[in-house]
Amino acid sequence: MTPRTGLVNVRRVMPQPTALACVRCSARYPVDHYAQDCPACRAKGAPANLTVAYDSVPGSGTDRDAILGHISRRREEAAALRKQIRAFQRDAERGGDHDLYPWLTRRHALAWAQFTVRWAAEAEEAIRSSMPS
Repeated sequence: MTPRTGLVNVRRVMPQPTALACVRCSARYPVDHYAQDCPACRAKGAPANLTVAYDSVPGSGTDRDAILGHISRRREEAAALRKQIRAFQRDAERGGDHDLYPWLTRRHALAWAQFTVRWAAEAEEAIRSSMPS
């Protein structure tokens, strides 16, 4: 992933996976072992999935203000899209456009925007409430 201006750099936010670990026996395997299950558990007749393992806690040492800024910008963009889609919908209805597929597309965009606005508000509140005073 290439860092882009204005976005939270994912490499700073999340540590790199260091291994894949068996959910059953905790055996660790290289991160490129992703297309397989746990060989040790499979040999015992109990195949088990692998999950991503980190040497540090994901999210530790993150810049919460940068994350809040990123989420806030996504919320603002979604709110603007929601307003634009509602205007498109009003114009379409006034113009007599009742075609199903354009309506479904607008409904999808509106639902996505509404969800993103709600999610961002919840995420912002959760981050703020977890910050030390």
